[in-house]
Amino acid sequence: MTTTATPLGVSIPIPRASVEVHPVTQTRVLRSEWIKLRTLRSTLIVLALTVVGIVGIGLLIAAVTNQNFATMSAGDRAHFNAIDRVLGGVNIAQLTVGVLGVLVITGEYSTGMIRATFGAVPKRLPVLWAKLAVFAWWCSRCACPRRSSPSVAGRPCSAPTGCPSGSPAPSGR
Repeated sequence: MTTTATPLGVSIPIPRASVEVHPVTQTRVLRSEWIKLRTLRSTLIVLALTVVGIVGIGLLIAAVTNQNFATMSAGDRAHFNAIDRVLGGVNIAQLTVGVLGVLVITGEYSTGMIRATFGAVPKRLPVLWAKLAVFAWWCSRCACPRRSSPSVAGRPCSAPTGCPSGSPAPSGR
């Protein structure tokens, strides 16, 4: 063994790092919740499924409708609404956004990280408000703008066969 012996009564100073303690503020809680949401792999998967749900399924429905528009009856053509058809993927995207909402709130409970969160933020309400704010921001910035994507991208699908592109009706009824 190669150990250094120190005489009794001699103390060796141990360097200690100073830790700066900051008060808990809502901004810091928001930042921690944003980091948690951003670094989860499931968030990226849900975002991809949301985009596929809105844009991909919307374009698929537009392409199928485009092929079948010429064979539709006159009554079906009269009641045809291209915007409803193109936004058919929004229902699946709503499901994925709901899944993300569940993951944001309950994801920490399954791993036990909620104990660390409530250890750092003793009150539950600031944590819940931060989770709500981060989730609402994600939905407004990432999911909602995708709603206009299929209607813009679906217009070229409907142009060759004369399928209406969803223009509003004339206002002079």
